[in-house]
Amino acid sequence: MRLFASDENALFPIRAQVQEFINGDLLIVVEGGVSHIGAVGLSQPRPSISSPGQKRASTSLFTVLGHRDDEIVNEMSDLIVAATGRTVVVVAGLHFPELKREDIGLLQKEWQKLARQIGKSFKTEGKDV
Repeated sequence: MRLFASDENALFPIRAQVQEFINGDLLIVVEGGVSHIGAVGLSQPRPSISSPGQKRASTSLFTVLGHRDDEIVNEMSDLIVAATGRTVVVVAGLHFPELKREDIGLLQKEWQKLARQIGKSFKTEGKDV
């Protein structure tokens, strides 16, 4: 299990635990604030339709009623699958009671940064993705 975390000075800090299976699949649990399960996504790599030679993700999402964590799961899994070419499961639950609508962009930057760190760390050797 490997741990990743946003910058300690982030206004809305988040963290991820990544379990790598023997076949290379990744299970990623993302949490922050009042942690919970808000959404789960299973993503697998597929060739890009609009950009030949690049990888994209085909994702199936399950969202807990009343939660919006599916946006986090979908974007993080897309970034990680594109970087690694691996099958990925992302479980996410972020809740910051003090978050205002205008702060969502700041939180999004944190989960994008975390996804890029994970993608870079687990990039599949020899694959051009």
